[in-house]
Formats: sequence, structure tokens, C-alpha cells
Amino acid sequence: MIPEPLPRAPGRFGPAHLGPVAGVSVERVVPAPRRPLQTGVPLVLAYAAAGPMADADATVSPGVSAAAWRDVARPVSGPADVARIYGAPGDGGHLAATMTGFFANGGEHAYVVRLDPRVSEVQAVGAALRLAEDASDIDLLLVPDAWRDPEYAAAVHQRVLDHCGAAGDRFAILDAAPAGSLRDGVGHWQQLVGTAAALYFPWIAVASPAGRTAAAPPCGHVAGVYARSDRLAGVVKAPANEPLAGALDLMVETTPEEQTAADPAGVVNCLRVSAGGGIRIWGARTTSRHGDWQHVGVRRLFSTTTRWLARQLDDVAYEANDTRLWARVRREINDYLFKLFAAGVLRGRSPQEAYVVRCDESTTSPADRDAGRLNIDIGMAAVRPARFIIVRYQHDAGGLRALSPADVA
Repeated sequence: MIPEPLPRAPGRFGPAHLGPVAGVSVERVVPAPRRPLQTGVPLVLAYAAAGPMADADATVSPGVSAAAWRDVARPVSGPADVARIYGAPGDGGHLAATMTGFFANGGEHAYVVRLDPRVSEVQAVGAALRLAEDASDIDLLLVPDAWRDPEYAAAVHQRVLDHCGAAGDRFAILDAAPAGSLRDGVGHWQQLVGTAAALYFPWIAVASPAGRTAAAPPCGHVAGVYARSDRLAGVVKAPANEPLAGALDLMVETTPEEQTAADPAGVVNCLRVSAGGGIRIWGARTTSRHGDWQHVGVRRLFSTTTRWLARQLDDVAYEANDTRLWARVRREINDYLFKLFAAGVLRGRSPQEAYVVRCDESTTSPADRDAGRLNIDIGMAAVRPARFIIVRYQHDAGGLRALSPADVA
């Protein structure tokens, strides 16, 4: 459900405008096509017995972050990759169970960064996230060992939420406490501030390597459902009422009546046993208090649009910020949004009811132009017809960021 970018036309001074010149041969260079934009690709921050580690003492500057990311982050495409790179499960970590659940539920690709055990988990996660600031292939974040020290779990989750909010193109799948009640989960939700995450309860029982059962956070299994749902229906589809493969039981069972009583607003997404349907995900609520951003599908639709737009604008930072550039930007974004509308992702009887794009003198003032800023307003009706959620995107030499509403908060 992610439209491919339009092919770029040759520039005003490109080969298409070069006539034959005596004694001069012209080699026409066709740019390589962009890779398809994949979704449902998590970055998993976890402890492990082996493998490259995000050194919390290392200073990562913007100029070397890409190289540092390649040195530490490892792509994995199955449990065998995880075992080969990161060793056997141990030290109370949940990497193996998380990745097994991810692949069992439809996940195909992920990245893993091993956390530094010599410092606090807040510091270790912060170091790993600094490495990932410029990574472009991920759109989900998991921290399955966040409850290693329960005293700091909220701080770890908030660090992840802050990172996702600043990046604008990532979404975190968080776990409630391993032994708590649903009311405890609601209390944990109340400590978190941000829109780009969802909280899941309770932990699940999975098969251990020794043939017994063990408790595991649900984030990996849920992330696999996200990945599978993305391929089948796109990011706007709520990953709800979906079965969890590999989940043998729930560590805490909650009836519908108990769920309503403990969490009347439905801020925590519960896993429940369905008669004849196994263990399923109930709910698709984000951590946001902002009404526009409370649905996982809507939030991820805008996150994915941010990723797409950043890729499209990565070569315009030094172009003339004028009407020709604005027309090009509008043309490409309108094409992207029309494909979403045609695929049924956006609501409305016509494109005019489904989306709006503004990129002109009304969004980019003379002061913005002098400062090298390009402002774009994109509105999409993802839930209710004729009602737009409008986000302003600002692009300059430093890249792309979302500015509203309320800094996407």
C-alpha cells in the first residue's frame, strides 16, 4: 500500500537539453531506481550474550552516525540469524523470544542493536537510539528488555517515545509490566507522553529452548502482526483482532468486563483469549492524548508519509525555492496521495474530500525562503470523511521534520 515514487524528469540542465556538439560524446546516465519503501521493519534494542554492541561511552556525531550504525546494527531475517550473531538466550534477556515471535507472526526483516550492560538501561537505550537517528530502513521500535529494572522502565519507554516523536517516521511497540495488572498498565500509560507508540498487556507464555514455557514480552509477536498486516492491507489497517502465533497462554487473563472496568478509555491494548480463535490483539490505541493521533493506523499513516516525503525531498535542499520547485513538490505529493485514495486508504467520495496539499507562497514566506526553508502542508482524511488531519512539514538543509499539529504530539 505504499505508492512508488514518480520517475524524475531530467533537470533543466540535464542530458535531455543537450544537443549534439561536434567532437563531444554525451553519455546519458539513468539514475538508479529507488528501493521500495518497506514498512513493518523493527529496530530491536536488547541485551545479548554476543554480537556488536552500542558502546554507551562512544560519542556519535552526525557526521559519523551512519558509519557507526552500520558497524553496530545487524539485519536479521530469521531466528537462525539472531542465534548466529547474538548467541544463545541468557542473562534474563528476551531477544530470542522476541525475534522468534516476530518471524512466526509474519515479520520478514528486522535490525538488532545490542545494548551496553555496563551502564543503566536508560543510558544504554539512549546510546543505541543516537546510532539510529539517520537510519532509513526502520519504522518500528521494540525494547523487549525495558522491564529489566522496573524502576526505570517508564524512563526507558519515554526515551523511546521522545526519539520517535523527534524522528517523525517511527512507531514504538511497548510492553506493560510483566507481572502487573491491567490497572498497573493504565498507570504506566499515564506516565508516558507522546503519540508514536502503543502499549500492550499482558505478557505471554512461549516455548523455551529447554522445552518448558517462559514468560515473554508481547512486542515481538505484535510487531510481526504489524508487518503482516502492512503487506496485506497497508499501514492504515489497525493491527487488531489478529491472532498471535507462538503465544501459548497469557500470563494474566482479562475478561471483557474486567477490561472495561480497569481501562474504560481503552488506552492499553489488551491481548485476550478468544473462544475458538486463540490469543488475539484487542485494541489499536496509541499512547496519545491528542484526539487526532489516538488510532495506531492513522499515526502510522502519517509516519509512513513522513518517510516517503523525506526520500522524495532528499535532493532539493539546494534547489531554487521558487514556484517551479513548489509545483514539482505538489505534483509528486498529489500523485502519492491519489494512489492512497484509489487504494481505499483515505476516506472521501473524491480526492478533494480525501486529501489536500499546499506548497506555495501561503506556506513558504519570503523569510522562510531566505532561511532555506520549504514548508508543505499535507492533510489526509484517514478516519472521518471530509475531516482532515493537517501536518506542516518543514524541509531545509538539515532534512525534514513535522511541525504540527502540536508538533505531532
